[in-house]
Amino acid sequence: DESNLRNKLIFDFASDINMEWVPDCDFVELYLNREYAGLYLLTEQINSTGPEGLQLSSEAESAALDFLCKTDEDIRYDDLNQPFYSGADRAVEITWPKKLSSAQKEQIAESVQIMEDAILSEDEAEILEVLDLESWAKKYLIDEVFANPDADRASSYFYCRHEDGRLRFYAGPLWDYDVILGREYRSWNPDSFIANTREEWPGNRRVYYYALYRNPYFYENVTSIYRQEFLPLLQELLDGKMNAEAEKIAAAAKLNQTRWFQQPFELQQLVDYLEQRVAFLNSAWLEHEQYCTVLIVPYRSMNCYMPYAVKPGDTLPSLPILSNPLLDTPTWIDADTGAVFDPSQPIVRDTALIRRISLMEQVMKKMMAHRRLILIAGILVLGLAGALLMRRRRKKKTAKNTP
Repeated sequence: DESNLRNKLIFDFASDINMEWVPDCDFVELYLNREYAGLYLLTEQINSTGPEGLQLSSEAESAALDFLCKTDEDIRYDDLNQPFYSGADRAVEITWPKKLSSAQKEQIAESVQIMEDAILSEDEAEILEVLDLESWAKKYLIDEVFANPDADRASSYFYCRHEDGRLRFYAGPLWDYDVILGREYRSWNPDSFIANTREEWPGNRRVYYYALYRNPYFYENVTSIYRQEFLPLLQELLDGKMNAEAEKIAAAAKLNQTRWFQQPFELQQLVDYLEQRVAFLNSAWLEHEQYCTVLIVPYRSMNCYMPYAVKPGDTLPSLPILSNPLLDTPTWIDADTGAVFDPSQPIVRDTALIRRISLMEQVMKKMMAHRRLILIAGILVLGLAGALLMRRRRKKKTAKNTP
């Protein structure tokens, strides 16, 4: 994070809105063997369950076992500790307790399934029965307002307590916010929804926020908390608090840039992005403007996308220009209908557009899939050519020496 601010900004903001537990953190300048190693954010571990940490019951043998989980990407599944797949094919890691019996792991998986079923049912009574709605609304708002492209998919924590004989699921704690506020392609557009978009292709599922956001009761809580709690604090950030935080670490940030050969970062980029984002969300949540979400997916196998928000009846402002010289002029396919997308037609619903793979790419993919065979064949051809060349040289030498 070239700004050095993104994670600290989120942790401080979460504390200001009174989320139950936020990792403590502070900036440090690190020296290793008297050599300057850069500017870092020293952060309390999430698994802390002590008196000042996340309050979960440590009675490992209890039938009513408290636990902490996070959702993550399929590609990381083999590296997760105590992982399992939910009914919606979500990769879930049990991060606490650290050591569980097979029976306890199965019990936790069943409990998580109860939570997931309630969320996906979109039934208000079921959701209120198992979710702490305030924590889920606040975590969703932080992910949406600050444009977190990993929201509800990677490093996304939730925990469960047994309260009065029933399961109660809380969203959080917060973790890993280094790509927020437009730092990468999935959040480049401040005028779009990011955290509640429909990511459902294999390996990259975002389903909890998508379902919750479409529940009227959850939506009402989100807009109310945004108006009453978030907006005043966001205005403080825009009115100078963000600049003040940057000024505190300005000298250290310059040393860090020198140490890691970074280009100077313009803080105004973050301020402008956040200001534009707040204006967009105000139009949706305070002025009740309606938007359709359009996800443009140029490289489906890489699970990447670019989000747009389009008012119903308007056309898509533009389609991305792909810079890869191997790609043909792209043809975009509506993921729901399979039809070729016509950019002159108005957008009337949430839409995902997937680029049709060109003939050149199909050839390249087949070559890459068989690259080992191609390499072996190439080595054999080179070996054969070398053998023939040596044979020809020997023949010439023999003919030269013959009287």
